[in-house]
Amino acid sequence: MKLDISTDDLRRAISIREQIEVLQAELAGLLRGAGPRRGRPPLALSRASKPKAKRNISPEGRARIAEAAKRRWALERANKEKAAKTEKKAK
Repeated sequence: MKLDISTDDLRRAISIREQIEVLQAELAGLLRGAGPRRGRPPLALSRASKPKAKRNISPEGRARIAEAAKRRWALERANKEKAAKTEKKAK
């Protein structure tokens, strides 16, 4: 079975196919906002958003965080020691 298609018809078919693809992409973009999307965003959307600026913490802020961590661990150690003493007295 031989198809007799002229080059003009073939070019027209390719043009229509490209238009369909453009319209399908546009439709997908419209429908994407229609409901909640699950999973990772498409690569095109992630590239469209500008990259987040790196957040720097000041030395004072870092010192406050370190001090709070030391206090938490000191409290944890004190609670463990208190529990160990209580266990010894119970025996």
